[in-house]
Amino acid sequence: MNLYELSADLVALRDLEEVEASEIIAIVQNEIANKGKGIIQVVRSIEADVDAVKNEIDRLTKIKRAKENHIKKLREYTKSCMEQMNMKKLETPVGNITVRKGTSTLKIDDETKLPDKYLEIVQTYKVNKDLIKADLKAGIEIDGAYMTEPGTTLMIK
Repeated sequence: MNLYELSADLVALRDLEEVEASEIIAIVQNEIANKGKGIIQVVRSIEADVDAVKNEIDRLTKIKRAKENHIKKLREYTKSCMEQMNMKKLETPVGNITVRKGTSTLKIDDETKLPDKYLEIVQTYKVNKDLIKADLKAGIEIDGAYMTEPGTTLMIK
């Protein structure tokens, strides 16, 4: 039986007032405790899996970053050598390497010195949820906002 069926049986048995019912209730409660134990074990196992996946992601991210840095340094090294030899192109059977002039980039030293014609005004709005929550709790009605009834949470320790 699953936990849902055991719960339904327990509720039905609690309505009975027979002596035998108390023994059956004890058995069902024991089964529920066993199911709870199993659920806790499964949750802990999955949490361990999640931690292992996170650690593996971190490890692979470090490897990726190292490989990307290696590629960047290798490109810089090759470019430096080709510029030193005044070589613009190197053809090989697997591909070509070319040094070409890049595009210029914009650098801004101090934005406050720029004329107004180069500035854009950007506005953003952020909802102050703490203020809304406080006002709703104080009994103030606010269109577009309401408080939900508190639910329950499950804690596994």
